[in-house]
Amino acid sequence: MILTASVMIVISMFSAGQGDADIQIVDGEDATPGQFPWQVAIFQGTHRKCGGSIIDRRHVISAAHCFGDDHFPIPRSIIAGGHDMSKEEPTWQNRSICHISRHPNHTTSDMMDLVILVLSQPWEYNERVQPIRLAPADSDQEGQVCTTSGWGAREYPHAVANNTPNILQYINTTIMNQQKCFDTLGKLKETEICAYDPTGNRSPCYGDSGGPLVCYDEKGPYLVGVVSWGKECGINVTAAAYARVAKYHDFIFCRKKPKH
Repeated sequence: MILTASVMIVISMFSAGQGDADIQIVDGEDATPGQFPWQVAIFQGTHRKCGGSIIDRRHVISAAHCFGDDHFPIPRSIIAGGHDMSKEEPTWQNRSICHISRHPNHTTSDMMDLVILVLSQPWEYNERVQPIRLAPADSDQEGQVCTTSGWGAREYPHAVANNTPNILQYINTTIMNQQKCFDTLGKLKETEICAYDPTGNRSPCYGDSGGPLVCYDEKGPYLVGVVSWGKECGINVTAAAYARVAKYHDFIFCRKKPKH
């Protein structure tokens, strides 16, 4: 799970299997089973594609770029309760996706990089499968040390082939000032948030796209961002950009409403 931003060529997506659009956690630490019970792995066939977060029993939030520009041609499934992806675990819950709802303004140039996934069946909550609450609309996390997790690549440039971990990885990452992030990455939307590792060695990377950026307060963990884009991952990383969940409340709650 290393995402380095050392290259000015933007890796605009951290999803595995989309060429330069894929990312994973670089130089991360092994998570303990159940440490991040909201974390899911999204599959395209048998290929682990992206990450995501459980927000209620029937919905998962992820990155829009993980699903391309059209409706996905290959059936996709989501696994929750996973830790070691090298073997099927008894804690796994596997669900198919019956509907995807990308943000209507999502484009490659104006990212709006968020998608709500509707599941075929609800999750069964337990200690390994739990939802995460959303960041409040008026919240400000600048300077906070938060956490990103995923099964993405651990090295760059050899970030995809034979370099994705089986054990869920995580890193601690600091929320950056918006203007500083804009100056660092060369662009940044108000619907995005930046985080960085002060050592410059750890970041999301290929395969981490769609995964969670989580901060903590007196009530516990809450979802601040969705892994979206960055520069190179792993060494001399300057920052990674995430879809800023607090800016998408209307979209999220609208898509979660039952259709009559």
